[in-house]
Amino acid sequence: MFVRDPELTALRRERDVAWDMAKREAERAEQAEATVRRVLDLAAELETEGHPEVAARVRGMLDP
Repeated sequence: MFVRDPELTALRRERDVAWDMAKREAERAEQAEATVRRVLDLAAELETEGHPEVAARVRGMLDP
């Protein structure tokens, strides 16, 4: 017969919640990195097209 340990069950639940939170944070970090790459690509394209001042402003949006 299997007996459930409430403390062990609570620990497993906490572990699962922490794992889900870490996974979501990693996904957000990947999305942020992709956004930064797109902004930098846009700035490079603007500079190539002869708009260095606009490219600098776009890059400036990445500064905190």
